Amino acid sequence: MNISQFIDHLYWVSKFGRPKRKVSAESLFAHPELQENTVFFLSTGRCGTEWLTPLLQNDKQLAVFHNPYPNLSVQNKFMFELSHQPKKEVIVTGKQLVFAGRESYFRYAVKTEKRYVETNNHITFFADSLAELFPTAQFLHLYRHPGDFVTSGLNRGWFDENNDATQKMITSDESAWNSLTQLEKVAWVWNGTNGFIEDFKRKNPERITSYDFTKRSPEALEQVLQFLNVRIDRSTILKSLDKKRNVQKHSQHPKYTQWEDADKERLRKICGDLAWKYDYDL
Repeated sequence: MNISQFIDHLYWVSKFGRPKRKVSAESLFAHPELQENTVFFLSTGRCGTEWLTPLLQNDKQLAVFHNPYPNLSVQNKFMFELSHQPKKEVIVTGKQLVFAGRESYFRYAVKTEKRYVETNNHITFFADSLAELFPTAQFLHLYRHPGDFVTSGLNRGWFDENNDATQKMITSDESAWNSLTQLEKVAWVWNGTNGFIEDFKRKNPERITSYDFTKRSPEALEQVLQFLNVRIDRSTILKSLDKKRNVQKHSQHPKYTQWEDADKERLRKICGDLAWKYDYDL
C-alpha cells in the first residue's frame, strides 16, 4: 500500500470505521449479494431527507449518507432522459454509473459489515438499476405537499436565477417547457418525480414503503423503520419530530395557503391526480 492508498484508506475508515473483512470492487460488482439490505431514499428532495438522516444514524448498524460525493445529480437527470430507451439497456447503464459513483461507499459498507443507507434524492432515477444491482435493497419513498415543495423550489430560485436547477428533470418538449411559468416548472418536477416513483412502487411493492413528510406522524414513522428493519427507540423518534433541519431562511414567496387562486389552479392542473392520491387538499 503506497502513501496515496494509505491516505485514502484512512479517509474511508473515518467514514465507516475499521474494516472487518476484505472485498474488492470487482468481487462486489460480480456478487451483489455481499451488499445486504441497503436502503435508498427516492424523492424530489426538499421533503425531509436531511431531517431523517441523523435519526437513522442512531442505529449503529447503519452507514447513513445524505450527501455522498459525487452527488450524481447530473447523472440522475441523465437517467431520467434515458427513460424512453429500452428498459434493459437503461438499467445496465444505470448500474455502471451508480456503481462507479459509489464504489468505495458500497465496498466499505461490506468491509465494515454495515448496512449502507443513502438519503440523497439524486439517486431517484437510478431506482430500477439499484433494485437489480442489489437484490435485497429496500427503498423509502419520501414525499411532501406539492404546494409546500413548489414554494421551497421558488424560494431557492429553481429555473430562474439558480443554475443548479438545470440538473433537475425537465421535459424533452422544449417549446412546451419554455411555455411554463417558473411555478409550473417546479410543479412539473414534483409530479414527474413522484409519478416515476409510483411506477417503481407498482413494480416492486414488497421492496418499498412511503412516508408523508407533511404529516410527520410518529406512528407512521415507526412503521417505516420497522419495514426497513431499523432499530430506534420511540423516545428518540419523538425528539426528532420537534427538530427542523435545512429550513428555508429567506422566503420571498408566500406559503401555499396564501397563494392566489390562479396559482393554486396551475398547481392543480399539474399535480392534482397525485395530490388526491396522497390525500392532499389543493
